Amino acid sequence: MLDLFVFDPGNRLSERYLAEGAKFLSSNGRLYLGYSATHGDVPRMKTIAEKYGWNVRLIVSAGNEDTIIVQLYEFTSATKIGDL
Repeated sequence: MLDLFVFDPGNRLSERYLAEGAKFLSSNGRLYLGYSATHGDVPRMKTIAEKYGWNVRLIVSAGNEDTIIVQLYEFTSATKIGDL
């Protein structure tokens, strides 16, 4: 599934994941997303997360700019999930 988020034209899949993810979580649940800083649009992904009420935290980043940088992000609700 990671490859779909790395090569996700228009961020369609990641937007759906962030838009619908909260309904599958408990009140203090978290989402995780693998993403690429070299092949994806990180500022756009963060804008989408904000649109759906998520706080974003980078957990880990690996790789190099000559090939690919893959990152793991954690998303927590900016509001109580039950209120969404």
